[in-house]
Amino acid sequence: MSKCYVKKENGEVVAFSRNPMDGINTEADTTDDDVVEYLSNGTALQQAQKFVREELVFADIQILYHQDSDSRKIATLTAWRTYRKELRNYVQAGAIVDPKPVRPS
Repeated sequence: MSKCYVKKENGEVVAFSRNPMDGINTEADTTDDDVVEYLSNGTALQQAQKFVREELVFADIQILYHQDSDSRKIATLTAWRTYRKELRNYVQAGAIVDPKPVRPS
């Protein structure tokens, strides 16, 4: 079973245990550790999503430079296309699932 967390309007964090076999969520006991995990994961996830958005824009510009044979291009066209795929795989369904991609140089 995995846990998911919901922050209520009053600021209280509630934990739910999810059984992947039947998809049923049941409220679980919430500990201080659960709240810390929720807050840190939320922050890390938001930072990862921001990183992905910004890097996708940069990668798209680099790909355009390569397509136009611009002198400002860095690395190779293949490296940038691979990097975009890695960025899209980094965060999926609200979770960080792959290692953080490294920008081609």
